[in-house]
Amino acid sequence: MKHLKLLGLVVVASAALMALVGASTASAGILCKNYSEPCNSILKKGEALSSQLGAKKKARINTTFAVAECNKSTLSGKVAKQGAKGEVPEVTVETLSFTECNCEVFVLKDGTYYVSTIPETGNGTAIGTGQEFVTQCNTIFGKMKCTWVTNNTPLGEVEGGSPAVIDVFNADPQLNEAASSPLCEEEAFWYGEYEITNPTALFVVSE
Repeated sequence: MKHLKLLGLVVVASAALMALVGASTASAGILCKNYSEPCNSILKKGEALSSQLGAKKKARINTTFAVAECNKSTLSGKVAKQGAKGEVPEVTVETLSFTECNCEVFVLKDGTYYVSTIPETGNGTAIGTGQEFVTQCNTIFGKMKCTWVTNNTPLGEVEGGSPAVIDVFNADPQLNEAASSPLCEEEAFWYGEYEITNPTALFVVSE
């Protein structure tokens, strides 16, 4: 069962942190505190980018035999690269957490995510890499422990606004299984809608 393809899985954690391509092929852009092209209020290197699940939203990581569902989740960090000059904005994640869950969920590595622009929309696509976390759920077959990782993975869409939203969702699985229980699938979906609380407004614009 370990190698069954994960079909129709749901992972609610902010439906849209981008549906795109790998960071190496992402379109350059700028994280901007208002919607202006060219940007006149850049989110600078070292500045915080904080987000948490929106009200009445849940985060989910699904497998065939168990669904890890959490009432609270955060995805926050600091700008490591501003973007511009052909570069893609990069955010070093400092806090990735899942709490108030029906299963045990704990994070091993926070990783990084990149944001490419969707031209003339104020929106962008998020690509995660280096995230690693574990879900441990009780099933009819016993306890199932799965370790999940991202590797230049399209996560969903960054929807510009005040507040902006990171919608973690993709038609394809975002999570690859590492070393875990034989019950774990090769891939899984992560869903969740994260509201950006700092800065109070954020857009992804072209250079």
